[in-house]
Amino acid sequence: MFKQLFFALTASAIMAPAWGATEWMTDFESAQTKAQEENKALLVNFTGSDWCGWCVQLKKELLNTPQFTDYIAPHFIAVEVDVPNNASRVGGEENLMKNRELCRRFSISVFPSVVVMTPTGFVTGGFTGSTGFTAAKAALNAALKNAQALQAAQTLQGAEKAQELLKIYRRLPEDLQDAGATLRDEIVTLDTENTTGMRDTLRAEAELMRIEQQLHQAQTKSIDDAIRIVDEALKTAMPVNRNVLKQAKINFLQEKIYVKLGEAKNVQDIEEVKHMLLHEFVPAIPEADREEVRLQIEREFADPEKVIKEQTGY
Repeated sequence: MFKQLFFALTASAIMAPAWGATEWMTDFESAQTKAQEENKALLVNFTGSDWCGWCVQLKKELLNTPQFTDYIAPHFIAVEVDVPNNASRVGGEENLMKNRELCRRFSISVFPSVVVMTPTGFVTGGFTGSTGFTAAKAALNAALKNAQALQAAQTLQGAEKAQELLKIYRRLPEDLQDAGATLRDEIVTLDTENTTGMRDTLRAEAELMRIEQQLHQAQTKSIDDAIRIVDEALKTAMPVNRNVLKQAKINFLQEKIYVKLGEAKNVQDIEEVKHMLLHEFVPAIPEADREEVRLQIEREFADPEKVIKEQTGY
């Protein structure tokens, strides 16, 4: 469920000469403006140019071929969002941070991801990973049809519009549905009477996505921060999400305890691990399992000196 996260040329470049007949832009906002002016969809390549082997392969074997660039030229404004390890590849830290924020905004966790969206940021399809021309063209054609349907839906209102948007949302590839959060949120806002029968499901998906984003940021700091976020989320989470969050907390606690046990150097450290197990881990697991797990912990940690010898080897 929780998923894991993550080319411009100069800081001043708005566009970069690119592949074949297609001009791949490197400034997302400028690309949005151009797409709006030319009444085209955006084709966004989320890539990691100096660490993602699949990204390099996709560029060489598909995106850089005349066949592909000739196909996309009439339909799309192409823009590349690169998140390299070396910020100089995108003109510096400021541009790198902008690109990382775009990845966060569109929940990009698979690289490469080639995403079709409207100039206003509604995702309508695309594909992830390395693929060939035939499969890529089919995916992008489907995304273009979704974009056309989305444009038609803008003339509708209320529940009728929500129904049409839901059809588009459900046609998104599964691994790009989180990227379609803007579309999902629009459906929830419009469908006040739950005429689609999907309001709570979509709200639950949106809730989990927000928590995932918070957790992704927290885990770069500490496991304790991640556990705190889950605890706060559990206070107000929709019932359908509670089991997922409870399991996430158990997973984080297991990781925390495993690290503590691996770092243990004396009996006091072992006692702290036992305390964490009894007073943090046991209360987090299903009530029916608590007594059995508690007794197992008491047995395995009955002799802390033996445990530390087993851990340290002396």
